[in-house]
Amino acid sequence: MTAEEEVVGSLRPASGGPLTFAAQTQVLRSYLWVEQQLFETLGSWVTTEDEDSARVFFDVQSRQHAWHAELFDALLPVPAPLEESRIVGGGPKTTPDGRLAGLFEEVSGSSTTILRLSALLRVVLPRMVTGYSLHLRRIAFAADQPTARTLRLVLRDAMEAFQGGEELLEEQYAALPPAELGAQADRAGQALGRMEEHLARGGPGLVALPA
Repeated sequence: MTAEEEVVGSLRPASGGPLTFAAQTQVLRSYLWVEQQLFETLGSWVTTEDEDSARVFFDVQSRQHAWHAELFDALLPVPAPLEESRIVGGGPKTTPDGRLAGLFEEVSGSSTTILRLSALLRVVLPRMVTGYSLHLRRIAFAADQPTARTLRLVLRDAMEAFQGGEELLEEQYAALPPAELGAQADRAGQALGRMEEHLARGGPGLVALPA
């Protein structure tokens, strides 16, 4: 048994067996869309962010998500010669589903440092970690090493981003005057509630895996 199989086997068993080729292709397309959206959203925040540390964080993460999109694109079946590139300015042509479109509309509209970090750290990144972990546990390691290797890589990056972003968010709250703390926390809580409404019935992760 490999080290990866030992780690995966120690976790809670994932429902369902290994994904079929067709199901995995659809899931990977959705991952590509999500990573492209994060690249574009975080990149747009760089130009409007007032906090230097947060601006650097968003810039680094935006570039990393662009790279992740390229990794997932490379796992997809080779397109026909005349098929348009899947990684373009607007991302893939179709949205995976309405709940993700609604989520990213809410996320991209976050206008303050605390709201932006909260959206990433309280909703997006935790669900990405959960979803990628579930997918990893449904891969036949001997048969699909490229996908397993990519999932391990992006999972590690997501966890590191969560740790670094959480530190920034805690610093932002600590710097608030006491009179503003409650109002800022309430505003963030309301925004996160709207985001969760888009995801609550979709199962674990951002991208729903076939049962």
